[in-house]
Amino acid sequence: MTFYEAALRVLEREGKPLHVNAITEAALKDNLLSHVGKSPEEVMQSRLLAMARRRTDRKVVATAMLTYGLVEWGIPEDPVALAASPELPPDGEKPLRPRERHPIPSPDKVRIAGRGERPRKGRREEDHEERRRRRRFPPLPEVAFEILSQVTGPMSAVDLAAAARERELVSEDLGAEALLNALREDNRRRAEAGRKPAFTLGAHGEVSVERAVAGEAPSVELEAAFAYALGVPLTEGKLERGPGATRLVAQAAEHRRQIVRLVRRRLGDMDAFAYERAGLALLEQQGFRDLKVIKRSKDGPLLTARRKDGLTELRWVVQVLKGGPEVEREDVEDLRKDLTQHGAQLGIVLCPAEVTRDARHEAQAGGQSPVLLWCADALAEKHIEAKVGVGSTSIEVWDLDEDFFRRCRDKGREDERSRRGREERPPAPARSPASSAAPVSAPAAPAGMAAAPGAPPVPSEAERQALAERMAQPTAEEREAEERRRREEEKLRAEAHERIEAAEQQARLKRVTT
Repeated sequence: MTFYEAALRVLEREGKPLHVNAITEAALKDNLLSHVGKSPEEVMQSRLLAMARRRTDRKVVATAMLTYGLVEWGIPEDPVALAASPELPPDGEKPLRPRERHPIPSPDKVRIAGRGERPRKGRREEDHEERRRRRRFPPLPEVAFEILSQVTGPMSAVDLAAAARERELVSEDLGAEALLNALREDNRRRAEAGRKPAFTLGAHGEVSVERAVAGEAPSVELEAAFAYALGVPLTEGKLERGPGATRLVAQAAEHRRQIVRLVRRRLGDMDAFAYERAGLALLEQQGFRDLKVIKRSKDGPLLTARRKDGLTELRWVVQVLKGGPEVEREDVEDLRKDLTQHGAQLGIVLCPAEVTRDARHEAQAGGQSPVLLWCADALAEKHIEAKVGVGSTSIEVWDLDEDFFRRCRDKGREDERSRRGREERPPAPARSPASSAAPVSAPAAPAGMAAAPGAPPVPSEAERQALAERMAQPTAEEREAEERRRREEEKLRAEAHERIEAAEQQARLKRVTT
């Protein structure tokens, strides 16, 4: 392979930025270079420098003087080191004789005996398939930007991921959550570099290209939309970096993916008899009964089984394949013939290897008996689902109850407003002791005699009742305070209603994106 391809292979394997001399030494040690030349370090530096200065389809970035890393790692570029790196002229002189290359022994390239009746593929074709399986895909933000630029409107994250898989620009297991995480990280890197964000998320979870002016940072609403779609908390308008339940859940998901890869690797390393026992244990745990081996071959045993689903009992034929680099179309066709021969309705292929695209299409062909492919990572997922060959540990993860603190804050504010309203209410006017005392009715004057001169007039019963009613009615200040308190309560109810509607909208958005 070329110097550039060898450098990419070495960086992907090491997982960290390396000096150009270290990259060249590792490439020479692994015999990755098809052409060495007089000074491989100078040629490697020239190639990496040229690829790091590209503006489109760039995969390497200069992180320090004569040190390079991959763009997908998100490491910031050092423009000073890139400008100061000496650009050496390429070595155009061809060697008199290329280096001897010997194939590296690998168990993945060993074909199982017993498939000799099929036409053996040539070395060149096998190398082409090996490169196709191990090829690196372009960064997810570039793929999403290209797809969204070709459509007329926004797309949901699920449809965008499906379109990328159909174009074979991403892996087959790409999901909407991984795509949204990649787009959010791309927006964050652009914001830290002072560039405009590339993507935005609509109210219903649709992704579109952001048309902000140059130098504009992503708005708080844009960050909040991605945060609500991914279930990530925000702190002061930015994604929370500290530990929390959300981050621990993400770590648990990453740990599950690592266990899936580990289970698949262990299944591939088992011998044929041990792998057969593991397959039987998995089928029994999945509810299959009456497992019988009807045929044995060097590819693996062929089983028949029964499983009841509801009120229907179906007959199954299971092909347990141990080896081979891939599950091919011929394997699915052979299993379908066995289905017809043994009167079964469904078939399963158990194999830890990858499945070719032709085999996938053949398994999903319409008008024929369906064949399920429990292969690659899907086989490991079945083991984890049935808890066969794996164990689990339950851990309580504690997190803050934000609703509790919000209710306490709202209740405290309401109590404070009520207290201030009572303090602002004017006190009732004080009455004199003489007037506060209950009026004593003077003895009625005898008939025919007038009241004593200078004596106060005695109020009648109607006048005393009218005076009591006037004193019981609220004053103008009290009525104004009551009206002000009523308006504040209506405002609080409206704000609570708006918060409830916002929470419901966020929940609907999260359900749409998931």
